[in-house]
Amino acid sequence: MKDQSYFLYTMDQWKLSHCVFPLAHMTKGEVRKIAIEQGLDSVIEKPESMGICFHPDKGHIDFLRRHLGERYFVPGEIRHTETNQLLGQHNGLLAYTI
Repeated sequence: MKDQSYFLYTMDQWKLSHCVFPLAHMTKGEVRKIAIEQGLDSVIEKPESMGICFHPDKGHIDFLRRHLGERYFVPGEIRHTETNQLLGQHNGLLAYTI
């Protein structure tokens, strides 16, 4: 399930106490059903957003590279935390999310 935790974690309790979340506990499927019933086809047919919704590039990697530079995208090893077994390579830790 996708959520807004990357955005919300930056907010303090005072700000959160003033937020209004109009969809409350509705699922994406429930919201899409209402959109269909209301004839909002353009919303229904939109592809799912996978990038930074507030930035025109929509891709966090390009955005971060442009603003931070390549020094933060140094490739490295991915190792198991308990066994230290080499699992693979990464292209810089900023290129990944949990």
